[in-house]
Amino acid sequence: MPSSRRIELQTPLLAAEESGNTANSGLDILRADEDEDIDGLGIKHIEYYRWCAWLWALSVLGTIVTAGTLQLAFRWMPVFALKCRHRRCVPHNATHALITSTDTTVSVVPIHPAEELRPGVDLPRSLVYRHVRYFEAKAHFQPVVFECRQSYPALLQAAGKGLGEDEVVYREALFGKNLADVPVKSHIALLLDEVLHPFYIFQVWSVVVWYLEPYILYATAIALISIFSALVSLFSTRRNLLKIKEMAAVESDVKVLR
Repeated sequence: MPSSRRIELQTPLLAAEESGNTANSGLDILRADEDEDIDGLGIKHIEYYRWCAWLWALSVLGTIVTAGTLQLAFRWMPVFALKCRHRRCVPHNATHALITSTDTTVSVVPIHPAEELRPGVDLPRSLVYRHVRYFEAKAHFQPVVFECRQSYPALLQAAGKGLGEDEVVYREALFGKNLADVPVKSHIALLLDEVLHPFYIFQVWSVVVWYLEPYILYATAIALISIFSALVSLFSTRRNLLKIKEMAAVESDVKVLR
């Protein structure tokens, strides 16, 4: 297990704890050394990139010269797209993060700008990876975790006093809402995902070639079958997503004391 250390996330609201307001429970940042797994969170290595104007201009030129083929390659290979239009940089200047997990999966994750909850209370820049939110702290992005290792008297005292409205807003911004929200794409988005898949792009080129040969009857049959297959896959995918969303949604009455 890699060595790790905890760094306190200093904010105006949490700083109130030090002045005697124990209504705020502790919040910590968990940080691991570079190139080491962050205590089971699944991250092995992070590289940071920022948008580059001249690389972006070259990619636009390449898209025009290749009649859109380069843009399709960008869509199929996000890592390739990132490296063609962005440059490596320090975390503070980054707009995207290239995250390598412990199972060797590589993901491109956008970095969100800082947020102002109210005057004097700001959240630093953040990114979301595998449903865990990471905030910029010093020279790295680190996951924010709720400090559960507190004594029973401390927990009882904090629960007895409750949370103020400002603290509720702040904690919701930090941890998000306590729900399993399954995203469901629109019909148009799902259709684009289907027709821009490499298999269907190959089918389109094949149909064009067969029409030019001409194998009109064969090309028409393949085109109709491909369209029917794409539509069936589209509605099946959306129906399954809606079922998963419905299964994940659980409603119950909760009594909140403040």
